[in-house]
Amino acid sequence: MTPDEFHQSEYVSYDAYLKYKKDYPTLEWFVDARQLRPMDPQEVDWVAKEILPMFGKAGLTREAFVIPQHVMAQLAIHQYETKTAGGQVAVRMFGSVEEAKQWLKEAHLKER
Repeated sequence: MTPDEFHQSEYVSYDAYLKYKKDYPTLEWFVDARQLRPMDPQEVDWVAKEILPMFGKAGLTREAFVIPQHVMAQLAIHQYETKTAGGQVAVRMFGSVEEAKQWLKEAHLKER
């Protein structure tokens, strides 16, 4: 995937979030990154500085990642998690799909 294609895919994801957030106000973001390949650090920075803040302004509060299998991709996700620490959107990594989804659900169970 070229950088332009990657950027476009992120904007498509953002548009989908906006569309579904209207019907599902507690919608959070789940990323199954197990098959993720290594990412250019500039792309990680771009997502952390440009895309995630857009999601935050739209109402996202949590983004959960299932840890990638590829070690270099794990480093990219760790870099992303570090760059976004303390921001409007909490970003966490998990070893399984179940753990990630449970963490996303917990945010709104506590609000009830």
